[in-house]
Amino acid sequence: MNEKGLTSEEVKRLIESGKANDLVKETDKSIKKIFISNIFTYFNAIFCLLSVLLIIARAYKNLTFLVVIVINLAIGIISTNSI
Repeated sequence: MNEKGLTSEEVKRLIESGKANDLVKETDKSIKKIFISNIFTYFNAIFCLLSVLLIIARAYKNLTFLVVIVINLAIGIISTNSI
């Protein structure tokens, strides 16, 4: 099987007829909405409750899971913003 791509002439003709693929890199969310949708989630509410309970119990060493939560939150915001 001999496979080849489009010739320059074919590409030009397709672009002129409006059959080209355009990459649209826009998001319909503002940065504020991205932060809010990533911060106020069901799981973050659970982790916030657990954190408050651990602080009340003075079990500060058990709060180390918050580092993972903050990193996960940052990844979610960055990946949503870069789409």
